[in-house]
Amino acid sequence: MRPSSFLAVAPLVLVHLAACPSDNAGGNATEGTGSSGAVDTSGAATTLSADTSTSTGTATTSTGTTTSSTTDATAPEPTYTVSSGDETSEGSSTTAADSSTTEGLPTCPQEFLPSQDPTTLDGDNVRAGDDSFGSCGGNGGDDVVVEWVAPADGTYRIDTFGSSYDTVLYVLDACDGNELACSDDAGTDESMITIDLVEGQVIELVIDAADSQALGTWVLNAHSYACAPLDIGSSVPHTELGTTLDAGDDSFGLCGGAGSPDVELVWTAPASSNYVFSTVGSSFDTILEVRNGVACDGPELSCNDAIAPTDFGPSAVVVALDEGQQVLVTIDGFSAFDSGDFTLSIDDAGAFAGDCCSPHAGGGCGVENTWQCVCSGLPQCCTDEWTQICVGVDNAACGGACELTPAGNCCDAGVEPGCDAPIVEGCVCSILPGCCDVLWDDTCAAVAAQFCAAEC
Repeated sequence: MRPSSFLAVAPLVLVHLAACPSDNAGGNATEGTGSSGAVDTSGAATTLSADTSTSTGTATTSTGTTTSSTTDATAPEPTYTVSSGDETSEGSSTTAADSSTTEGLPTCPQEFLPSQDPTTLDGDNVRAGDDSFGSCGGNGGDDVVVEWVAPADGTYRIDTFGSSYDTVLYVLDACDGNELACSDDAGTDESMITIDLVEGQVIELVIDAADSQALGTWVLNAHSYACAPLDIGSSVPHTELGTTLDAGDDSFGLCGGAGSPDVELVWTAPASSNYVFSTVGSSFDTILEVRNGVACDGPELSCNDAIAPTDFGPSAVVVALDEGQQVLVTIDGFSAFDSGDFTLSIDDAGAFAGDCCSPHAGGGCGVENTWQCVCSGLPQCCTDEWTQICVGVDNAACGGACELTPAGNCCDAGVEPGCDAPIVEGCVCSILPGCCDVLWDDTCAAVAAQFCAAEC
């Protein structure tokens, strides 16, 4: 069982380019039907747009409940501007070239990625040499330079999904040119960049390593990209049925989804309220993302892997929206193997009230920042009721300063199940039933202190 977004904090609970030649940095090119996991991002992968005037390009998505989109643009001499979305989103990426280096470049490039769409190349960085680093990382890591010529006008996803080590990927406009984009972690240890290119444009792709210990095989994937969400209106309650089978991998969130097929939908809030989005009833392990606006790389409002404490299966998010506000809802999978039929439910949760520091009937509490933080990891705190666990998470992870509950011997390991403070005991045992059924051990005591606002 993988850790939930909050339980994971309790371990007891469960450049410019620099191309040095290397005999061991050889790559093997293959023509595939897609990358091993090209995913969308806001923040983790910087999008650059070419200012153009007359070229034409068409991009389509895979099947699913998405549609194709066509974009017209041209420019013999493109200039690049950054469109990065929410700076706090998944991974890290930059376009600041002045913090990268290109000193001492003996050879460039070392490898060539076939000018195809899609296209893939693989190799390794063993003894490749540390010849450069990008503005987002790579200082100290062995790097390999790969040249690619864009086969057509369009937006492309370039990633290192499938690599065996922690990569840093950056794009240069020439061997001794400027850095166009840099990506460290795209929700995983691999990297991903989205970039607009014109036909025949040559770029140098530097596959770097996060540090000197990051060695192994790399995989470089490039393919055209288009995210075309389906508008599902503004009704509430609303149920949308669909499938991610054979869909493209266009997005991922802070809580996961990299490498798995996904479907994007646009929904408009009919009134100002708090809304619950849920994938209960779906046939696979889902990731659910909600972004502000209709752009697939827009700022993320909330992301949920699974409705804790199951840590597997359906997802739910709760967001406060204004009347007429549009959001992009993405139904994703936890891994590349997670896809299938989904059920998306949208419900109006109404206004939240109640003391955030006290358990109470009904979901949420009266402070929006608090319930948004707590419910991003524990949706049931907003969909069901505000329990002692919600209070504990507020204290442990959301900056809460709630008064601690006297815990008696709940802070110590015992020889029998349970402890002598009913509120704390109930909170702990709702997370770890064995603490009340088998034995109150050190793990139970740790959960009491970290998640149940116990005075230890």
